[in-house]
Amino acid sequence: MDEFDLDLNDTEVEMYEFNKKVWELIEPHSSTQHDVLMASAVLLKTAIQLYTVVLKDEDISAMLSHEACNSIPVLRKKLQGMLNRSLH
Repeated sequence: MDEFDLDLNDTEVEMYEFNKKVWELIEPHSSTQHDVLMASAVLLKTAIQLYTVVLKDEDISAMLSHEACNSIPVLRKKLQGMLNRSLH
């Protein structure tokens, strides 16, 4: 990992690298609010589709309504430092 050296396990490193690749795909589609909403909708749909392969509907609903919702403030704070431009 080139940005910083952390004590991460193999899964965390794999997730970091995958996330980095996803951001490389998303970044060109983040210049307008429309672009961000479109990219977000496609990624959310894709995530839910992938979850349906390995989780029951109830488990997906629980994860989205609890774990995902509870992580919003933390994710928002992290993202504010990642975006170079503000969206209007």
